[in-house]
Amino acid sequence: MIAAVATYRPGVALSALFCNFALEQWGQSQVEFFSDHPALTNYLTAGVVAWAVLMQLVRFGAWWVLRQYSTVGWLTLALLGYAAVSTLWSLVDDAKEGYINALPYIITYTLLCPLVVTRAKDLHDGFVATLILGSLLLVLLLTTSTWGYRQVIIYSLVRGGTAGGNPLAIGSMAGYVILLAALMNTRRLKTLWNLIRWPLVLLGMVLCVLSQSRGQVFGALIAFVCALPISRRLKGSQGIAGVMVGLVVMSLFTFWTISEFAIAERWEYGAMRDSVEGGRVNKTFEVLEYWGNSGPMRWIFGLGNSASFSTDVIGFYPHNLPGEVLGEEGIVGFSIYVAILVALVRALRRLWFAVAPYDDARGLFAVLCALLIYEFILSNKQGSLLGNQEFFGLTIIAGQLSVAVQRHVMSTRPAAGRALHPLTT
Repeated sequence: MIAAVATYRPGVALSALFCNFALEQWGQSQVEFFSDHPALTNYLTAGVVAWAVLMQLVRFGAWWVLRQYSTVGWLTLALLGYAAVSTLWSLVDDAKEGYINALPYIITYTLLCPLVVTRAKDLHDGFVATLILGSLLLVLLLTTSTWGYRQVIIYSLVRGGTAGGNPLAIGSMAGYVILLAALMNTRRLKTLWNLIRWPLVLLGMVLCVLSQSRGQVFGALIAFVCALPISRRLKGSQGIAGVMVGLVVMSLFTFWTISEFAIAERWEYGAMRDSVEGGRVNKTFEVLEYWGNSGPMRWIFGLGNSASFSTDVIGFYPHNLPGEVLGEEGIVGFSIYVAILVALVRALRRLWFAVAPYDDARGLFAVLCALLIYEFILSNKQGSLLGNQEFFGLTIIAGQLSVAVQRHVMSTRPAAGRALHPLTT
């Protein structure tokens, strides 16, 4: 169905990417066939995205799509390319194999995903489709799936009996719905949307807490607080009141869901502190200490991608993307990573000046900023360079939209000086 809609609105393919892993787990919890073929949903998602990209190429041509590729995009590809090269001197022998295994996700999320969004309208379609599909999955996961400790119980003939799904993936999808529902604006049916948005936020928070994904809950809250002044105008008593109401409602939802659905010992301050310090901070410092003792050549070029998996280092990845990049890709890779963030901030700044006068465009921009903040926070507590492709895909999209909207504003500026609405690009 998504593929059919993507024929005419390619941007809706983004919903398949944002909801892929949660959809996969729901299917595996309902039908044994999907549990026995766990990669099937991933292949279908990649197919939907590839079809949407093809529709964009047919509609606009390859040159039109690629000519708006931005500095952010080229820097991101440079970092991932350098990571591939660094497997040649990695401390672990199977680094190349690990990169090859991650390559389908890199291609789908980082290379193909941004090509689905060639206009701001595509991003709008993608966010609306994600909100619809994500909200449906919220209800299905809460009402039709069986839950164990943090996890949806899935069928598994291979393992014998049942197994649990990935709670972080479900928590991440719930965070997407929270941010989309809370921050998007609409010119049509504004009153109705204001009534619908908060029940969706509550359902998202319930699922997020039920999965015991602490980073996703706090990440979504931080991203919401940062992006809310963008979505709502801090101008006049009505605008300020709207922001205050949003903050109060979100705070009440969070406290209630944690009190009702959280596993108490997991959410205690001491448990969270031990998780951050012992499982993230200390491990990251161990990687950097090993890197710092490895000599000037390693300082510059790094230990090699996936080197953290070496038993001489920590035997696993450190769950912190900046620290991992510095240790494994060295000063060269870390400089590219910092350049990506700097270019991203500049792209967002240019986008802001284009969309600021329009309420619905502000909502769209607010969601994009919130998702970037959300994924950046998550990249500092889970996943690796090869496992944070949602963040890199969003950075490229932001860069491309900056180029596309600026070009549109310059080419369609009326004589009176007022630019056309950026969502028409």
